[in-house]
Amino acid sequence: MNLAEPPQTRQESYFEPNEERLKKEEQRLKDDLELLLQIYLAGSISKILAFALGLDIVKNARNRIVDMINESAVETGLREITEISNEFLKMIADDLKKFLDGIEDKTLSVERQSFFINLLSSYIIFKSLADNTELLARTNSLTTLLWVIVDDEKTCDLCRENEGLHDITSLPPMPAHYSCRCFWILPGGQ
Repeated sequence: MNLAEPPQTRQESYFEPNEERLKKEEQRLKDDLELLLQIYLAGSISKILAFALGLDIVKNARNRIVDMINESAVETGLREITEISNEFLKMIADDLKKFLDGIEDKTLSVERQSFFINLLSSYIIFKSLADNTELLARTNSLTTLLWVIVDDEKTCDLCRENEGLHDITSLPPMPAHYSCRCFWILPGGQ
């Protein structure tokens, strides 16, 4: 896009996530967590080391999402975010600890372990995307964000109710739940 173009001729939305890239990041995160789980279950590393490595895997995934957001920001003439949202890392750390405790206590079946990794991977990607898109909006003094749903039979009523424009000062939490696939778009013309 030519940044010299008048604003009214620019694309409809400033930032919209690249769906293919998000799917690749989610799969990479799942693969990394599955590998870590296999190494832990084989007894090659301690629970403490598995926990530390798990958090490192999550931080790396979050940083790749931030890079994706910043690349889109530069392409559309917005300022990059320089401060990264870390608020969800504590919650993820708690979930990861409970997961490792469940494996150690043998209360999580293999199927539940796989389910948890799939759910956690999706949540990490979409939560990182949501938090850091919000930061991008604030960095660029934008006043609204557009809640976008994946419109299919899996979409819940809560997400359908949140669809649409929201004032940056009163945003609903995103993701709305662990299997949420919604995302923010920075609307154009602000």
